[in-house]
Amino acid sequence: MNSFNRAMSISGAAWFETMREHRAELDIEHLLLGLLGAGGGPAQTLAAHGVTLARARRAVTAVRAERLGDIGIDPTTVPVRDVRDMAGLTAREVGDLPMSRAAQDVLSQGPGWNPFSSGERRRRRRLRGADFETGILRDLLAEPSGRIAAIIEHCGASVAALRADATGGPVSGTGRGVRRAAPGVPRPARVLPGCWPGGEPAAAIAQSHFVSADPARVRAVLEDPEQIRRIVGGGGVFRVDRQPDPLGAIAWRVVFSGEEVDGKVPGPADQVTGYERFELMPVPGGTVVLYETARRTYGRTARLWALVARYSLRFAPRHRLLLLSDACARGEDE
Repeated sequence: MNSFNRAMSISGAAWFETMREHRAELDIEHLLLGLLGAGGGPAQTLAAHGVTLARARRAVTAVRAERLGDIGIDPTTVPVRDVRDMAGLTAREVGDLPMSRAAQDVLSQGPGWNPFSSGERRRRRRLRGADFETGILRDLLAEPSGRIAAIIEHCGASVAALRADATGGPVSGTGRGVRRAAPGVPRPARVLPGCWPGGEPAAAIAQSHFVSADPARVRAVLEDPEQIRRIVGGGGVFRVDRQPDPLGAIAWRVVFSGEEVDGKVPGPADQVTGYERFELMPVPGGTVVLYETARRTYGRTARLWALVARYSLRFAPRHRLLLLSDACARGEDE
């Protein structure tokens, strides 16, 4: 995923945080929360220093109250109108949420943003998406108003230590026997043994991602049929593999009826044509999710379709892991 798409993911998560607080403007603290909500390397760096999404949300509220108190305003005495639940709001009713100048400055100075300048776009396109996200984190830590620094310190972390550690390094804390994948980069994976005894061609790919939520919250999301349909999609019928797994993995197998579904290559009725596998590894401040997806092909052109499947699968993991992070963030209020 390129820098522009990652910027849109962070902006989308920040938009949700703005709506969650019923604020009229997307500001820099919402970018920090969006960076945590989207997950990934910088979010794991923050979590390793004790800055999780749940803690940061509480810190934003506390720092805002402290700053209002400094100018003689008691936030508990300010009259508040009844607010409607976000689920009942539509884009037409809400309108566009403006972004503060400070937030615009952070995004425009971060490597990889400014998609409207052709020179900048060519120069920054060479950067990996992880470098872009780390650049956003560094710009937030250097933000001159001191609001981000106050939020970080309220979480018990050191801004100087965070700035020194904001390198976007690899994830740590893998469990015993876990098949690893490079963070943020999809890699070919070994198809789970015993899934398809017929020997038809199959392809699998894996990618890991940090989520700023505890493993119990991530598991609850993955065990929710409505959530897994939203995350994985594809139009199939899902059933969960309940066989004991010492790694605590959850395997959702996609079952097609034999009819062509959403353009998928049809297979024999009630045959398993693919699976989605999530392994949850607890790490400081959250969970590293190792996601694997695989597809099986059939018929005389099965080997040709296997090549197509192997190529097309490369684009699925990052998007689905972002949807998982988003689903966890929407319920991570503790």
